[in-house]
Amino acid sequence: MKLDLDVVKIEVVKIVVTLTDGADEVSIFTKLPSPYPIDITDQDLVMSFKTQRNSGIKYVNQNFNITPRVVDVRTRSEIRFSQGK
Repeated sequence: MKLDLDVVKIEVVKIVVTLTDGADEVSIFTKLPSPYPIDITDQDLVMSFKTQRNSGIKYVNQNFNITPRVVDVRTRSEIRFSQGK
């Protein structure tokens, strides 16, 4: 089934992938205004989603053609496991 969708262009400022002991979290920082009133926040819209563990960087590279910033908050034992040690 093919959906006929309009193309939406969103200016992306940066993408951050947070590596955790569970799923990776991808955060896309945009130039879109926040959906909240300015008295609550004046920061631009950030969209976030989770990917399978250790797949966030690859997902961003393949689908956004951009190298993300990476924040590694895994515990030491998880880092050793993912490096095959």
